[in-house]
Amino acid sequence: MASPPPNYSVSVGGKGSSLSPAAVYAVSQGLASVTIDPAALEKLSLTKRTSPLNPKRDGPSNSRLLTLEESRAALAVLLNKFVLSDAAVRPSIPSLIADTLALTSGHESVDFGSALGFLNSIFQLNSKNVGEIELGREEACVFETSCAASVGVCAMLDCCSSALVKVADAVAALSCEAARADVSAFDLFGSGDGFSIKDETDVASDMKVLLFGSKLVGQNESGSFNEIPTVNASFREAVRTLHGRTRVELNSTVKFKKSMVFGNHGKEKFFAGSVLPLAMSMQSMIESSLGRSKSTINMISDNSLRPRIAEAFEKACPSLDGVRDQFHSITEKAASKIDYLLTLHYVYEYLVKFREVLAWEAAVALFAIEIDDSIEKPQVDQASKLNGDVAKGEKKTDKKKKKALGKGTSSIRQLLRDSILCKSEPSSENVVVLVEWACDLAKYFDPKDTRLDNLLIKVKEIVESNEVRRLPKIPKANSREKTPNFKNFR
Repeated sequence: MASPPPNYSVSVGGKGSSLSPAAVYAVSQGLASVTIDPAALEKLSLTKRTSPLNPKRDGPSNSRLLTLEESRAALAVLLNKFVLSDAAVRPSIPSLIADTLALTSGHESVDFGSALGFLNSIFQLNSKNVGEIELGREEACVFETSCAASVGVCAMLDCCSSALVKVADAVAALSCEAARADVSAFDLFGSGDGFSIKDETDVASDMKVLLFGSKLVGQNESGSFNEIPTVNASFREAVRTLHGRTRVELNSTVKFKKSMVFGNHGKEKFFAGSVLPLAMSMQSMIESSLGRSKSTINMISDNSLRPRIAEAFEKACPSLDGVRDQFHSITEKAASKIDYLLTLHYVYEYLVKFREVLAWEAAVALFAIEIDDSIEKPQVDQASKLNGDVAKGEKKTDKKKKKALGKGTSSIRQLLRDSILCKSEPSSENVVVLVEWACDLAKYFDPKDTRLDNLLIKVKEIVESNEVRRLPKIPKANSREKTPNFKNFR
């Protein structure tokens, strides 16, 4: 799910239900409310008593505050952990967390540093007297072992990166068209002997389907286009690995341990290690995307327009040096082994930067295609339908002069152009449109934007159409052909 419907509600604790990364992300963005299944509340311990927590003896009291979105995600994860736990958890604790999530603001003030600090902060946020509910050792154990903050950030990363897998392929295909790139690197096939990388052949296959029928590609060779199968496949693998781990962590049951382990440092270390391959793959994706954008700009034939587009791109698009510095801060923080949660936070910020770079690549490719009069850009509008034969006649004349986009890229280009909120037409006098498109597309590629669903569905339809390898249909025999003519055997 890329984006939730209006008034979306996430229910936790229901029979057979599970908490998805998309649901956590919807909660983190304030797009979904959270409810507890009534049957789950009944199952929670009402009579079983648990020993009270000793604040002086049981655990550290260092505070840990998160961003607004991260705090909401962590609260959703923690609520699910309390409801699913086999420990002695009183219904008042998860109910208080649900009430906290229902608040319109203040979530960034929730303290995830310790169980007691957490309880006190949500008491204050809900205007309740601190100490109304004494936290039991088993409840504190659920808090400490759940690693809710780390799992919540991983869920946000999972949801956003999963959506970008298909977006990255579609944007790269548009750049191939705009830069008239050589696409011979996509001629990859599975070897059948186990010595080929499936993700690479899958990416190459998808790109061929997206570009099928293009009369533009095949002219200019560039490393940033040749490496698409390898780089995009690496990103797919990293996203898939993170997704598998995140789904398990979101819905695993917390088992009560008599000897509490505060902080769960080992688990948080593992989470940081699981997102580092994602960060490395995003670094490669960013470098490749920026290279394709520059190749597209260099292909613009208008000598007066090209430097102005290049200037706008250099000023507003994230720079390669900037993203490299950001990547180094991720690796340094992970190597320091001081705060693994902060490493996850840095990786999420890096993903947002990667999304901006992809938006700029898409904007540059669209802009270059729109201002190029030699490219055929079919548009089905009401006027062409009413004109009938005249419109058909015009199209026939244009086709002789203009080169066609691929079937897949043509559909994606039309969908993006129709969806972009800025309706200004690109021109040599209106370069500012490029910046407006890039800003809007960065929002478009965010899973919380309802427009993204349409793009993901469209890309899936195109790729699954499989036009490149489609075999011609065998003509069906008519009834006479099916029935033998016995006269021939006499």
